[in-house]
Amino acid sequence: MGWREIAVDTTPLRTNRQFRLLFTGLAVSSLGNRITDIAIALQIYALTRSNLAVGLLGLVVMVPKLILSLVGGAIADRVERRRMIIACEIAGLACAAGFVANAALDRPSLALVYVLAFVNAATHSAEAPAQRSAVPLIVPAAMYTQANALKSLIYSSSWLIGPALAGAAKAVGGIRLAYLLDVISYVVGIAVIARMAPIPPVTEDHEDEMSTLRSIGEGLRTMRGNQPLIGSFLQDFNAMIFGLPVALFPGLIDTRYHNSGLATTMLYGAPFAGSLVASATSGWAPKVRRHGLAVTVFVVLWGLSIVVFGLVHPLGLAVTALAFAGMFDMFSGVFRQTMLMDATPPHMRGRMEGVGMAVWTGGPAFGDLEAGVAARLTSTSTAIWSGGALCAVFAVVIAAALPHFTRYTATSSDAPVKTG
Repeated sequence: MGWREIAVDTTPLRTNRQFRLLFTGLAVSSLGNRITDIAIALQIYALTRSNLAVGLLGLVVMVPKLILSLVGGAIADRVERRRMIIACEIAGLACAAGFVANAALDRPSLALVYVLAFVNAATHSAEAPAQRSAVPLIVPAAMYTQANALKSLIYSSSWLIGPALAGAAKAVGGIRLAYLLDVISYVVGIAVIARMAPIPPVTEDHEDEMSTLRSIGEGLRTMRGNQPLIGSFLQDFNAMIFGLPVALFPGLIDTRYHNSGLATTMLYGAPFAGSLVASATSGWAPKVRRHGLAVTVFVVLWGLSIVVFGLVHPLGLAVTALAFAGMFDMFSGVFRQTMLMDATPPHMRGRMEGVGMAVWTGGPAFGDLEAGVAARLTSTSTAIWSGGALCAVFAVVIAAALPHFTRYTATSSDAPVKTG
């Protein structure tokens, strides 16, 4: 198999102007968002010297992430998506400007940082279902997998580059410069997305007068009996609860690696490095049609990689295990996202993306709790490897309990390829 067969397929970027503009705008904006995510934590710690104060940030942003993702999904199904994305980006721009202004004060307000973080999370959560559900409306069905692999590049790259840029900006011009980079990224992203053609909603007649709450309820009812959707959400939830030991990294770095700065950088960066490699070598993915089985296999491999990570002590081996975990997680995510697009009725895609965002947001929080309790009852290493083992076991249990999910065959691969 040559490089061209495994390299990420860029056909959607080359042939589809709508996707190219969306991809470019979101890539620039996402990089700025990652810079701000890191800058917020750095500023809170600088103002308080308290790890607890930084930890409270998760509680502050949890509510808007859980609620606004569902509301945003319901709204996205009823409005022109490009306009909604731009409106949310403008709100994010105003929030980024607020961070800059607060950081410029002689005594920046900690309370305002939390308020702006809340608003920032709200705008992102409201926008995410619109921009994610826009993809199947502008990309032909036969290119869903390629488009999702390309979008995963944005995620992986932004998390690798963003923290480095945030640290460099803080060192050169203080935390205000880091926030200013986000302002610039928003301006560029909005300018690019504004060049897209409108993306009209796909609605059914009975939904025209439906309230947002009823719309959310109908979206949730769509999942009933839909094993491909239920299975994809459950597998993701399983991987995040039992196989996501990020909350244990500080303790592991302290007890195993003696608070090494190198260990800190490598452990946090390894999963995203693996994700980036996975995205860049995903050219084979469109040939896979048994998406439910593929998701199951990669979740099992993710769990087993975490088992290895928990058991090995040399830093190089631990980082390698984490990188493989990130790679398997990205492959799983590409197939899950393609299933979500493929198995969801077109007029429900925004709402299903909202449900997905709620799962992806809530899962890590529950995962942190599970990891912390397990570590308290046993040890840090045991909590990590046992969580990975449970993840692999439950992945198989979910697959066995939902045979239609496991046997799910993508229909999008049979669709003709169009350009536009």
